[in-house]
Amino acid sequence: VKLLQEIKTCRAPDVVVLSTIAERFHQNVEEFFPPQLMSVIRSFAEVRFCDPFIEAAVVGRVDDLMMSPSPWRVRTFLHCLAALRISSEAAWSPVLPHAREHATNVKRYIPTLLESLHDLGASDDELVAMLATQAHVYADDLGPVFVESAERLSRIGYRDDRVLQRVVKLGKHDSDLTVQQSIALLATLRRFDSSEADGCAAAIAKRVELATPAEACSALQALCRYSLREQTVVAAAAQAVEGGFQASDFVRKSGPTALLALASLGYAEVGKPLLEGMVQSREFVARRKELSAPGHLAVCEAAALAKLDWTMVSPSFELLGATFPQLSLDGRRRLKKVCAVFSSEAAKSPDLDDACKAMLQIWSPALPCLRAVDHDEVEEALGETLFVRGDQLTRVTSHHDVFVDGGVKPQSSLVDEAFKAVGMNVKVEPVI
Repeated sequence: VKLLQEIKTCRAPDVVVLSTIAERFHQNVEEFFPPQLMSVIRSFAEVRFCDPFIEAAVVGRVDDLMMSPSPWRVRTFLHCLAALRISSEAAWSPVLPHAREHATNVKRYIPTLLESLHDLGASDDELVAMLATQAHVYADDLGPVFVESAERLSRIGYRDDRVLQRVVKLGKHDSDLTVQQSIALLATLRRFDSSEADGCAAAIAKRVELATPAEACSALQALCRYSLREQTVVAAAAQAVEGGFQASDFVRKSGPTALLALASLGYAEVGKPLLEGMVQSREFVARRKELSAPGHLAVCEAAALAKLDWTMVSPSFELLGATFPQLSLDGRRRLKKVCAVFSSEAAKSPDLDDACKAMLQIWSPALPCLRAVDHDEVEEALGETLFVRGDQLTRVTSHHDVFVDGGVKPQSSLVDEAFKAVGMNVKVEPVI
């Protein structure tokens, strides 16, 4: 336990050591007391590492962990299961009765619980209804937590008219809401097809037009976080962010984040020249070497998503070859996916081909799939979103991943049409 506590403080823990600890944990799991179990599980969740040994250990001791658990243990355990993608019903089903029991004691953590249920694909209408009631009853006391709770309810697809009425009221009359909170409300209204959504979107776009580049970047991050592809707001934010690329401080702190957010939100479909101009701006080129490894990764991801010419970001890609050890495990996984996208262009450049082949060898074990999606569930899955490029099966991320079963090849036209209809945030990531 002590060794794991020390390892998790590293930016990118050694995978071999983590694998060894996981195997030892499984072998000796019966010797751990519940508080020690929680400590180990939380540590693995923090570094985003999971393998069959961890999953087997968690499932084997879940009943012991759920013996008279506190509200903290219930919500923390569900959150860890979601972070580790241990979506086996054997792991989360024993927790739900205790979650219902403590539903009145977790008011400040309603969004966390709802998000965990959504991520795990856990179905419990009674628990969700109880949490929705708590959010409604204590809305005035919860403040921003109510906004987050409403958004999580919409993500699950649970409609509570009392909550929705309060959301509409907040959107119309509460001028103290931040842009991020307003975007959360807009996501809720869009998912429930509210007639108030268009007015809310117009008001947010007007606020973003007057925002500083840094504020506009925060708005873009909120759109990504809430899986909302609201093009009027995205366009307004893009115009505000463009000016930031003339300032060195913005380029260093927020430039890569802004590029990745715009690419993730599909802005390249209408504003690809603007994205190219940002990447090629004098200030960005001059400050490129000052970016961190995660910054270079964000730039390369943006180029892959927006289908920019890889030569525009080749300096960042080359720097990643030397700095990738600074990336977290999750960052290394993302880098491998970027390489998979760039490899389609590798025939045009031997240097790119060699770089992609080298980076694809980086050992970054994948997390388990949250859930498989068959052909009949494709349209439902598009809330998170699913996408197929040609005949190649791809994985798409909005708030969380949804996987298509490897034997299923949904029609691209069906997915394209449904995707455009839901208008959600999309990041195309080929399955490695």
